[in-house]
Amino acid sequence: MEGAGQAVERVLPPALEQRFARAERVLAAVSAAIILVMMLLTTADVAFRFFLNSPIPGAYELSEFLLVGVVFLAISYVQACRAHIMVDLFTDRLPRWATLGLDILSALLALVVFAVLTWQAGFQAWRAWVIDDYTMGLIAYPIWPARAALALGVAVYCLRLILDIANDGVLLVRSLGEGGTAAG
Repeated sequence: MEGAGQAVERVLPPALEQRFARAERVLAAVSAAIILVMMLLTTADVAFRFFLNSPIPGAYELSEFLLVGVVFLAISYVQACRAHIMVDLFTDRLPRWATLGLDILSALLALVVFAVLTWQAGFQAWRAWVIDDYTMGLIAYPIWPARAALALGVAVYCLRLILDIANDGVLLVRSLGEGGTAAG
């Protein structure tokens, strides 16, 4: 499952990793399909505006909602590939155990932030569903699908972070056991 990021050594049970990776790939494929829809919608909107002097009503607003799905449905897959943007100016010079420790620390911090985001996004999606919340504009779009996509995407991302923390924890223990002591 290596992508644009660094090669990822997986030590957790393969069945667990494979099932979760399959779910991540499905969400990433949905994200890619949404990109295609956005591309076609934007192209049609520009063509209508240029040739007919009449843009597609609500195209801009719909693109805003679709963008939420593009970003957050694929975020866990990107984490699984370790393809998020990272600055490794100093960490490249650290021993493996220190790099693993920093990876665990950053994943723990991200988990706290994204767990709160998951909870709030889920609550807001449910609230928007219950009160039948719509956008104001030429076309009234329901708000709950974008909020539900956000909640789903960050919930899966939180699960990926938990798997990565466990995986990196096992690698850290192995690294320390192989002579990678805290002294170097």
